[in-house]
Amino acid sequence: SSRLAPMLCATSTDAAPTFILAAANDAKIAIHIPHTKQQQQPASHQLPAPTLRKPTALAATTTTAALADDKGELLFYDLARRELLRSLHAHQGPVLDLLFTSHDTVLSSGADRLILTHDLATGEQTGSRKAGKAAVSKLACAPDGRHVLLAASTLRLLRLDTWKRVCRFSGHASATRHAAFSHDGTLLLSAAADRSMSLWAVSYSAKADDDDAPLVASFAFDADVVALGFAPASDAESATSSYTWFALTSDGDLHLWRVTAAALCAPSPKA
Repeated sequence: SSRLAPMLCATSTDAAPTFILAAANDAKIAIHIPHTKQQQQPASHQLPAPTLRKPTALAATTTTAALADDKGELLFYDLARRELLRSLHAHQGPVLDLLFTSHDTVLSSGADRLILTHDLATGEQTGSRKAGKAAVSKLACAPDGRHVLLAASTLRLLRLDTWKRVCRFSGHASATRHAAFSHDGTLLLSAAADRSMSLWAVSYSAKADDDDAPLVASFAFDADVVALGFAPASDAESATSSYTWFALTSDGDLHLWRVTAAALCAPSPKA
């Protein structure tokens, strides 16, 4: 296997992926459309990036994409027209992550330890919150759409409407780089630059905030994790009986697990 080159990639967050967005350190952004019934031939298009420096974060819905760089700039795109909608300066320093919480709302977290809310329709900043002692390096939305994960070295699950913390996770020795929820929101994967990955049980009860969420399993690798995630449930039975997840490491190895819900109560699976 070969060492993977650094690149940001994203697919739509609200439907089955119909495209892949990619951005690299050459400040070029491309949209790749695979072969489908609607798209008879695979296609690739480059998006304009007039003010982009080094890209640091990328997110998308089926209609809109958001891209950020190491100077605090945000770019928003209309994917159907492949046009730049607007750009704005949001953070003092690098933007660490972006997250669509709805079609018209984007959260951004920066090295300035701020979490900002942006309205795509108006281009206005509608909210600003302090992340705490450490900058939030990763954002993730729970499947219910009502909770958001703020991840630094520790991880916190908050209600989107009140920003009240309902669950916390002891996390990692360094900043979290990757996080993903299972299809039913009961499990969470997280990884930092420490050649490991953690699997957590998630609680949405405010009473759970008194203690750290339980660690279900931990996994060790020969290289850092560069991508992770859960497979969507294929049918109603599998949605409650088993979980499938993956980890891709920087040495090019892909690791896969399929575990029954009953086995999650047994001793931790090994990587």
